[in-house]
Amino acid sequence: MRFDAVPIPVDGVEEFFATAPFVTRVRRTFDAPPEDVWRVVSGDRMWSWLPSVWGCRYPQDITPTAGTVRDFQMYIHSWMVFAQHEQIIHFDAPHVMRYTALDATLPVFGSWCEEYRVLPESDPGKATVDWTLACAPRYLTNIPGSHIAIRPVAAILKPIFWFGLGGLARELPVHGRAFVKVDGTRRLVDQPGAGPLWARFYDPVTLKPVFGDRDKSLHDDVN
Repeated sequence: MRFDAVPIPVDGVEEFFATAPFVTRVRRTFDAPPEDVWRVVSGDRMWSWLPSVWGCRYPQDITPTAGTVRDFQMYIHSWMVFAQHEQIIHFDAPHVMRYTALDATLPVFGSWCEEYRVLPESDPGKATVDWTLACAPRYLTNIPGSHIAIRPVAAILKPIFWFGLGGLARELPVHGRAFVKVDGTRRLVDQPGAGPLWARFYDPVTLKPVFGDRDKSLHDDVN
């Protein structure tokens, strides 16, 4: 069963971001070129690194564009615990994507809208994600003073969202490095044009790959 949401029209996003009871904005910079970061942000694995999140299910054999409807899904084992149909209302690859909720399996969110901006840095190997999330809970928006009560909650949760967004690094490939044998030992070395490689674990603060040794120690390299 799905509960209808109140979609935000494309020309109403800025007003909603300014007036919604719950609004948070997070920025994180990643060691990857903008096109790699955009591929994750607009793809079906966005947020899949979080517990129970499967990601966004797109219609098969389709290139996302304005009007595309996808299904954000969360599972525990084989039981769906939450799902939300989302319609992309603005899609300017590889720079900006906005979407709004159409319905959800829980009757909580009256309106929900997100924006992702991928911003290039002066270093061509880096890019920043500027993420805005705004929602108007169904049963709270008509209560006098609800905006005043909910806005501080967004500020409290912002560090958690910042931490969660950092998991995007797990989906980013490493270019310019390769495993080769050096003196009979397999080592990870710089090699222009090599890749892509993906690390299994990342430091949640620096977003750099983390490697574990047999003695349970952690290292930032495998050499």
